[in-house]
This record gives sequence, structure tokens and C-alpha cells, in this order.
Amino acid sequence: MRPIFESMLHTLEIPRDRWMSFLRSFNRLLGERPIRIEVVGRPMGDQEMGNLLPFRGIDYDSASITVHVGSERGELSHRILGATRLYVVQNGSGEFEWLAIEEAGDVRTLIHFEHLPELEASYPEP
Repeated sequence: MRPIFESMLHTLEIPRDRWMSFLRSFNRLLGERPIRIEVVGRPMGDQEMGNLLPFRGIDYDSASITVHVGSERGELSHRILGATRLYVVQNGSGEFEWLAIEEAGDVRTLIHFEHLPELEASYPEP
């Protein structure tokens, strides 16, 4: 169980002129942490695009943001065209909880950073 202070969340909007540098740093910090990608607000309904996939990185250019994930079964990319806002949410311990990317039409891509339970070490009895 997580301590109570970790449940407090802090939301930070990243100014557009800092997206490139933020995402470069973000890529380095996350390594291959497992993520879940969810797209909400589309006319066809909310969709989960991937679950517990290792994070591979986020690319940004003036036209799009592309999220890359992958496993031994292959790579998957999710492209977001015309992003308008970028938010990151951290818990009380400073760990990333999720990244939200807004686009036109009130559509959001949410990248959830999963917290996998730690396995207890098992030791042979003497």
C-alpha cells in the first residue's frame, strides 16, 4: 500500500515553447516504464490503445506528437495531430502518474504510468 502523501497529485501545464525540451527530458526519465494509453472524447467513443506496454519514447514536431511503445511482440506508435495543450501529473513523491495531450475537438490522449507491485523476495529456508 502506498503512503497517503503519494496520493496527492500535482498538475503542471507545459508551455508550448518548452514541449521539445520537456519531452526530451521526459523520455530519459521514464526509461521503459509500463504505460497504458487511453484516448477520450472521440465521436466513436473512448478507446484504450495499449495496456502495460513498455514506454519507448515520445517524438514531437510542429505537426504531431507520437508516442512509441513496444515489447518483444513488436512496436506500436500512436500519433496525435494538432496537439493544443500538454499536462503532466505527479504524485506527492514526484513520480509521474500520467501525461495528458489535448487536441482539437476536446479529444485527449492520456498516458498512464503504471505502478507495478514489487515482488517480495523469496529466500530458501535454512
